[in-house]
Amino acid sequence: EKDEEKYQEMFSVFEPLLGSKNYEEIKYLGIPDFKLTGKLSSSFKEKAKRIKEYSKELKELTCYDSIKEIKNTILATKDTVEVLLSIITKLDQKLWQYKKENDSYTFNDIALMAIKLVEEHEDIQKEIKKQYNEILLDEYQDTSDVQEKFMSLIADDNLYMVGDVKQSIYRFRNANPLIFKNKYDAYSKGQHGIKIDLVKNFRSREEVLNNINQIFNFIMDDRIGGANYKASHQMQYGLSLYQEESVGHDNNLEIYNYAYTDKKYTKEEIEAFIIGQDIKEKIKNGYLVFDKDTSKLRKASYKDFCIIMDRGTAFSTYKKIFEYLEIPLVLYMDQKLNDEENILVLKNLINFIVKIKNKEYDQEFKYYFTSIARSYLCRLSDQEIFLIFKENRFKETEIYSKCEHIARRLDTISSVELLDLILDDFHVYEKTITTGGLEDSFVRIDSLKTLASNLAGLGYTPLDFCDYLNKMNQGDNDIKYSLNNKIGDNVKIMNIHKSKGLEFPVCYFSGFHKKFNFKDVQARFLFDNQYGIITPYYKEGIGKTILHTLAARKYYREEISEKIRLFYVALTRAREKMIMVTSLDAEKEIYEVSFDIKEDYRSFLDILESIKIPLQKYIKNISLEDVPLTKAYDFSKNVALTSFY
Repeated sequence: EKDEEKYQEMFSVFEPLLGSKNYEEIKYLGIPDFKLTGKLSSSFKEKAKRIKEYSKELKELTCYDSIKEIKNTILATKDTVEVLLSIITKLDQKLWQYKKENDSYTFNDIALMAIKLVEEHEDIQKEIKKQYNEILLDEYQDTSDVQEKFMSLIADDNLYMVGDVKQSIYRFRNANPLIFKNKYDAYSKGQHGIKIDLVKNFRSREEVLNNINQIFNFIMDDRIGGANYKASHQMQYGLSLYQEESVGHDNNLEIYNYAYTDKKYTKEEIEAFIIGQDIKEKIKNGYLVFDKDTSKLRKASYKDFCIIMDRGTAFSTYKKIFEYLEIPLVLYMDQKLNDEENILVLKNLINFIVKIKNKEYDQEFKYYFTSIARSYLCRLSDQEIFLIFKENRFKETEIYSKCEHIARRLDTISSVELLDLILDDFHVYEKTITTGGLEDSFVRIDSLKTLASNLAGLGYTPLDFCDYLNKMNQGDNDIKYSLNNKIGDNVKIMNIHKSKGLEFPVCYFSGFHKKFNFKDVQARFLFDNQYGIITPYYKEGIGKTILHTLAARKYYREEISEKIRLFYVALTRAREKMIMVTSLDAEKEIYEVSFDIKEDYRSFLDILESIKIPLQKYIKNISLEDVPLTKAYDFSKNVALTSFY
């Protein structure tokens, strides 16, 4: 009853505004301010909060005096945009000239050249069309506009596309999910093609699929997410083998909810301890999982558990805590080649050889010598190194002798041959045995050799290769690589992008509280495919045009849509059990997951909070008193079987 009174009070404040027909009327009426007092229900508080946010947004959109001023602010940016276009055009011309002279192109350059070739030469286009009976295109949801353009030029009503728009998560690589969606919608109406829905899922248990369907029925639709999940994208259970044997435990979703009251620990630490303890208990109690190889149930081992997070910033914390708990953990993440000890030693050897060739016996020469001498390749003591420095006996050392021999050949060998000489003369492979992590080290060396080979193909000499490695170390650019070790009985932890295409019996999801990164849209200068180049204007100070506001809203909607799809990819990795670990807001209650609620998602926790009420039966409250929290993990010397993938 009180809510109804407050609603009428609020409605009377906004009623004149609801009848406005254009911008001028809205400006004339103004955006009212209102303040509600007295006791209100949680549901009404949430609605009132939304209306306040709309009022704020409407004030931002109507900050201009008139439609004319809106146009004038946009026109005021014309000169700036023209200057930017001129700079970009000249830069592009110079860059393109450099690429032609050096015969070096990006993948996108090659794609654009292919399009130009086919578009401008009808005979080539016809020949390519005749060459293929069928064109099969996988992962169609990740197609870019450039790729779609090329395919449309060579296809001849023979294109077979496979994809899932719900798994389009590469917007940062220019993937355009609308390409898939528009065709899906057209084919659904019988226009231009045939649509075949593959909705049966042969990976997961029925409970997992039901849980996922329930979640995405609420949060994914055509406007936010890019797919009408409830109408046409719900998964159907397909693997009947799961039903033949009973596991004796509930396979439905569980949400481990803890109250974040002890600020002594970070949420990452708490969630890592909760997950670690849960895995140990499941192993101890003989938790059963289905073995797809034998089609039988078996007791779970560490390799059956995976932790999936939005980003890898907390991986080192999990690594330390799991080592403390004596749980073997493997991290699926790209490593920085230029940060690894054996690669740094090889880089310093190359630099030392170049110094000898150039007869540069400076401080850097001494630094490189010291690094090599103290490394696992030579293991000279500090006393030995000190005497070499004191007596200036560098040229008498075995290190100098070997490097001087290679330096004499530097003008006649490739970067790969340089590395091979270093590896042989310094017995790198044999001495790596003494450092541990043998397979990892060999993979890193192979990655460095591959890099050297690729750069040699671009005309890089050994001296150029040396400069390249130094610049990588000095700048913000990293040389990344992936280790392809044969992984044994370990728990896995990875980010969502790394998890795509993989599957695990039991999946834990944590780190929901981390805010999405929307920093790009906060810049003064923006580019948008629809609104073009957007710059600020100057009039008694720097201001933003309405285009900036519209582009920002579009950006948020597209990013949130991608995050929802990312959430879908994460959850569909689970075969038998999903466990989410987070701290829910006990005061927050949302009874309707409206479009406006979705537009305000700023974290995966926001998504979960919006559907907390219908998921109530899956929430399991965890008391931190029952979790073995400790800071001792940070000083643990216990080393579990840990590797990187």
